[in-house]
Amino acid sequence: MKIFLATLFATLILSVGPAVAAPEDEVKAAFDRFVVAQNAHDVAAVRDLLLDSPGFLWVTRGAPIWGRDAAMKRFETLYQGTWKLSPDSSSLKVVMLSDTTAQLFVPIMFNIGPPGQPAPDTPFLMNQTLVKSAMGWRIANILPIPLPPPAPAQAQDAENILSAQSAAKSWLALTDAAEYSKSWEQAATVFQSAVSKSNWQSAIQIVRSPLGGLKSRAVKSATFTRSIPNAPAGEYVVIQYESQFEQKPNAVETVILMREKDSAWKVSGYFIK
Repeated sequence: MKIFLATLFATLILSVGPAVAAPEDEVKAAFDRFVVAQNAHDVAAVRDLLLDSPGFLWVTRGAPIWGRDAAMKRFETLYQGTWKLSPDSSSLKVVMLSDTTAQLFVPIMFNIGPPGQPAPDTPFLMNQTLVKSAMGWRIANILPIPLPPPAPAQAQDAENILSAQSAAKSWLALTDAAEYSKSWEQAATVFQSAVSKSNWQSAIQIVRSPLGGLKSRAVKSATFTRSIPNAPAGEYVVIQYESQFEQKPNAVETVILMREKDSAWKVSGYFIK
């Protein structure tokens, strides 16, 4: 037994070695160095990260630039003005095509402008192919794909309100049908944390039962906001309805919806006056 334990212990010791970075992590690290070098306008560092091959390709403004030397001349010219890359690292994706070839995709914001002129934000989907050489991972091509500009805030707010109104309509249908248990299950996480299902069923029944059946409901106002008193920070839509019930013809219902982590709109508050 002692011999067996000693052998097992030795085997465990021998099996433990230094952690080896996954190829995807190595590719991400190479891209991170590329972004830092680009934003620092570090010509030598950028040059070192590009594959030294006549087959290197960078497409810029629809025009192909072949070869590392030609690409570096273009970069040096651009560095005379504003040149900044701001990738969305949380959305970065690496696809391993083989042990020595990888493709990288990441949404990125470019700030590019001639010396002394404004540098507007221009969104792209960065598409790079990297190959593993004796010196490590090197960028073999850079193929940025233009993306549509972000929607103006007002248009985005309107889209949020429409999505929230649809969610509110579905949730209110459950309360109108006295399916209070389901309405709790489909409410926001903060709602469920604030009141238990059984307490919600009791409370809403006390409020809704005396009103009788719903006769009509019309949107009075709908507002998108990022701040609600006594509520956690987030994105909210506050909807007020002019409602008629059998026993209360002039009611005002207020439904507060919150965007959850999965981007779904869920009810976080409900009031009747």
